[in-house]
Amino acid sequence: MNDHTSDTAASHLAQLLPKLPPAVIAGLAAWARIKVHPRSDIMIGCGARDRVGVMADGLARTSIQSPQGRTATVLFHRRGDLLGVASLFQPMPADVVAVEPTTVIWLDGAALARMARCSADLGWQLASAVSEWGVHLSAAAEEFAFKSVQGRITTHLLLLASPQACGGGASVAHVTQQELADSIGSVREVVARALATYERLGILAVSRRKITVLDDQALLRLSR
Repeated sequence: MNDHTSDTAASHLAQLLPKLPPAVIAGLAAWARIKVHPRSDIMIGCGARDRVGVMADGLARTSIQSPQGRTATVLFHRRGDLLGVASLFQPMPADVVAVEPTTVIWLDGAALARMARCSADLGWQLASAVSEWGVHLSAAAEEFAFKSVQGRITTHLLLLASPQACGGGASVAHVTQQELADSIGSVREVVARALATYERLGILAVSRRKITVLDDQALLRLSR
């Protein structure tokens, strides 16, 4: 991991959190540090306290784990998202893991809490992040309660897939079959059978470390 202090934390935070006034941005930046996390790094561990950051780039996921060791993804995080706000109030109930190399501006939890008591703008930003967390938890509960494994596979592929940098056309999810199974609380064998079916239908192209979406509209219909 590349762990370094950045003199540009304030300018990054101003871009990522544009609704906050300059004085608040300056106060947050005074205690901030920038860290680049490699793929699969646990950036916030379950049980962590006062571990809050802002995504600068990359892709991360919040995941929960059953007593039997099965994991499931609750939500994905991208640029501008606040991470770990719940840990200001209670031990973090889930892990936040880097899906790809991810840069985070980490904030000092104690300083953040003090500033939130004085700044309505910052307090509102944190409250919005907690509210969003609750909405995603509700959506995840609905997905795991009512959607089939096939539905969860297609939903996660749509969330993960991004357009290729050049050439246009198909989108690509850089994920292995095991990682996809871990994300949806299933096992690799079940995921592999579903992907093989979608590949035969011409919806996906599956390789070792990526899945290419050839027909996103068909995948979207299957996710409903």
